[in-house]
Amino acid sequence: MHTKDGHYYFWTVTIMRVVPTYFVFAIMLSMLLYPGGNIHDSSQLGYSLSSNFLSDLGTYTAYSGEVNFFSSLLFNTAMLAFSMVAISFVYAPMLFRSRSLDFRIALCGSACMIIGCLLFCAVGLTPADLYLDPHIFFAMNAPRWLVVGGFLYLTVLYRSDTKGIYLITISAFFLLILGYACYQFVTRESAIATMEKLVAQATIQKAIVTVMLSSMFVMSFAFADKIKKIGPQS
Repeated sequence: MHTKDGHYYFWTVTIMRVVPTYFVFAIMLSMLLYPGGNIHDSSQLGYSLSSNFLSDLGTYTAYSGEVNFFSSLLFNTAMLAFSMVAISFVYAPMLFRSRSLDFRIALCGSACMIIGCLLFCAVGLTPADLYLDPHIFFAMNAPRWLVVGGFLYLTVLYRSDTKGIYLITISAFFLLILGYACYQFVTRESAIATMEKLVAQATIQKAIVTVMLSSMFVMSFAFADKIKKIGPQS
């Protein structure tokens, strides 16, 4: 096992903190650069937290009709950054290799987390105005894979005597993400039918993305604590 200055710490801790931080920075700047418009109102000025989906930031052309180059560049790089998190979960199971069952649970959890992260990357590669159907597919299914992966990692963290504060926080985040995945099934046919439904869905989407990023950030501390307990090994 590498020490905290080695590969395990870098991928399971540092990257899991850097990616959410970069994502927030890139998305905030992308919002400032978004030309304007939403699916119901092309005359809207700039980006609206309540009337635009995050995916609007990644379109080639904004709803106002203007080219959305700078905003889409930032959004798409933020989404592609999840490929780094996917690599993090290649390393994560090794933190639990001392117990065979925990290691197997972590492997299954990592498989789900990697699929979810790669689906988020695919969202950045399929702008909604150019590839609507695959874009919706990737955006809808990414959180579902993360729910399964999150449950499995929550299980293995519980079994490995992780600090209570991390378990409670991650559990709360997990329940919120699970609730969002269920909400998607209920609203998938009518999310943008009216302005009111658009506002509700767009607002909830941003809240749940914040929860997912926060969960990733907190999980990095749980992994750091695990590395500390393991100590240096050859």
